[in-house]
Amino acid sequence: MDPTVPESKEDNRVWVELHDKNKGLASSPPSNLDVVFLGDQFVQAWTGEHFQGPMSGGVGIQRAFNRSFHRAEGSMVEGIALGIDGDTTANLLWRIQNGEMPKTLQPKGMSNLDLD
Repeated sequence: MDPTVPESKEDNRVWVELHDKNKGLASSPPSNLDVVFLGDQFVQAWTGEHFQGPMSGGVGIQRAFNRSFHRAEGSMVEGIALGIDGDTTANLLWRIQNGEMPKTLQPKGMSNLDLD
């Protein structure tokens, strides 16, 4: 399998639900967004969840992320985490091309990036 060829997991209902959730976050980000984290289970864990739902210790992990990446929690940086447990590079490429990085999503760290 070539990791540079985008690949979905559309046959997995939970994966599709998580992708849709991420698309929702990406389409309605905080107005002062600085950074977007894309990835697999490690990024998804920052939301306090894993593929099957809430994770053990997830509330503490989510609190730590919020303190580090939400101004309302005292951070100097605003960020969102768009991860899905078990994703590969090919899956992430597919997610980017299919709604998780819309043109309207303009974090400060990516203001000059053209994803077309």
